[in-house]
Amino acid sequence: MIKSSIVFLALIFGATAALADDHGVKVSGFVDAQYQFNHDTIEFGGGNTANEQSNTFEVNQGALYLEKKVGDSMVFVDIPFFSNASTTTNNFTLATGAMQAYIMHSYDFGLSWTLGQYDSAFRFEAVDSKDIIFANQGILSALILPVTHMGLRLNYAVAGVDLSLLFGNQNQAALHNETANENEIGFRAGWSNDMIKVGAGVLMNKFKGTSANNPPEDKDTETLIDIIVGLNFGAIMLDLEFSTLSNPNGESNVNATTDRDAITGILAQLSYMMDQHTFALRFETVSNADLSNDPELGGLAATGNDSKRSQIAVAYNNKINDHLTMKVEVSTNSADPSDTAGVDSESWLEGAVAGVFTF
Repeated sequence: MIKSSIVFLALIFGATAALADDHGVKVSGFVDAQYQFNHDTIEFGGGNTANEQSNTFEVNQGALYLEKKVGDSMVFVDIPFFSNASTTTNNFTLATGAMQAYIMHSYDFGLSWTLGQYDSAFRFEAVDSKDIIFANQGILSALILPVTHMGLRLNYAVAGVDLSLLFGNQNQAALHNETANENEIGFRAGWSNDMIKVGAGVLMNKFKGTSANNPPEDKDTETLIDIIVGLNFGAIMLDLEFSTLSNPNGESNVNATTDRDAITGILAQLSYMMDQHTFALRFETVSNADLSNDPELGGLAATGNDSKRSQIAVAYNNKINDHLTMKVEVSTNSADPSDTAGVDSESWLEGAVAGVFTF
């Protein structure tokens, strides 16, 4: 499997090099290789444990980008890959989770449309790890926020104002992962200048029932509200994000046993940037989440819908040159399952050392 994945990647790189030479296709990408140190098994009590492979090398993320522009039109393809650190076989996963492939056309008066699959704008942290200060995205990205959208996006940007409207499929990464029944609809508005940026978005999904216990008319609309504020003080930046996901998977009006509160999350990130060095501190907390959906807590049984997860992380970046950046991240984590889950609260320490090369 590993040999076939490497051969396939080599064929892709060879083909794209030929496209770049013969057809003017812009080729770029990145590789994010890491050493991660983390917990092996966390004992939550009552025989409930969370497992994650500890102290391991991996290719955390990587991608190959293909871009072709003709006038005001362009096509963009993002082929992601990563190694599977949860096994000992060193297999790579290709074009899964954060794949992009879209066509975009722009007009002189600020309007553009995008058709295909593209990264979500309903999040502060970028999808690709090369575009964030920390070695890994935080818990809001893991537990609340969407990753990509498949559909049509209309965007209008002029004089610092950015407005977007999207119509897409419901079946996306993050929590939006039930069988698609109706299209998702989203709207986002943002404004920025040299010192401040603000943005707010609403993303709605309507779910239909799948059994006699939850007929279609009993499903509520899942609604994500995401608000971002950024303050630029020169070398110092402060970024804040508030996210709330009401009726996750349309569950709040199904029946009395599955009613649940909205999942809410808060992120605060303070960063200090110099020419070659960047220091950052990030705090996150998520409430009313089922921690069995947390990728950092693999194997953990259902913890109840009112569980809480928190993380405080510090990071240091050293820009070696225009292509290579080294990252170090250390985080302290806590998980507080619901009282009804019958398991204990736990905390643990984890971190990563990463090298990110862009080309």
